[in-house]
Amino acid sequence: MDTSIENNLAALKILVTRPQHQADNFCHLLATAGARPERFATLEIHGPADKHRVNALLDQLDSYDLAIFISPNAVIAALTLLRARGENFPQALARAAIGPATAAALRESGLPASLIAASGADSESLLAEPTLQDMHGLRVIIFRGRGGRALLGDMLRERGATTDYAEVYQRVSPQNKTLQLGPGSGHEDLDLITVTSAEGLQNLYDMTDAALRPLLLDIPLAVGGQRIAAAARQLGFNKIAVVAEKPTDEAMLTAILAWAKRVEKTPHE
Repeated sequence: MDTSIENNLAALKILVTRPQHQADNFCHLLATAGARPERFATLEIHGPADKHRVNALLDQLDSYDLAIFISPNAVIAALTLLRARGENFPQALARAAIGPATAAALRESGLPASLIAASGADSESLLAEPTLQDMHGLRVIIFRGRGGRALLGDMLRERGATTDYAEVYQRVSPQNKTLQLGPGSGHEDLDLITVTSAEGLQNLYDMTDAALRPLLLDIPLAVGGQRIAAAARQLGFNKIAVVAEKPTDEAMLTAILAWAKRVEKTPHE
């Protein structure tokens, strides 16, 4: 962390909604920049919903020409499942990553990506890469969470590939957990809420009591991309203050710092 930005967030109280196991670095970055991060995970990451289907795909992993990883969670979950089988990821199988965070997860696992989108961190960015334009005769396995967008698989099939989704994890809304707002709630006087997925945003809304949603919708929101911003508008959020280029910790921090500088927010006493 560049010490020149220390205290630039002037003790702003910022709610972090990342899954619990992924929040440490972001909270550290925010705190180093002078903020007061508060954790409220709106997603939990669980194992695959259909383990038999995933294992059937892993049985034929050597037959694929390209493996695409949608997220850091996809990297971690896929390698965890392989280790449980007593296997390693085939070094010869080409690997593509959507976004720098996913590429970093692969690199840290000793499996550097051979293809990363030149810009952006979504399916559209990866699909724009020249090497993915003609996919005739190639088999592609896409590691992702349960559900999600169909764009990547659909477009690769249109370009001639055979594709399979290996849904190696599932995102689950935390049970018996509600967001309390207002005086005495422990989350009063929030300056900003950070959200890095549309599903996490929906869960945040659902985990807030209907009587408190007007308070929630009036808190400034920092989101990790335009798609999440659009989802926030549909839900009725009034103050989409920050739209980061990517949902990575670093991109979110950069965008929040720029916003804080613009508004020159006075910290709460």
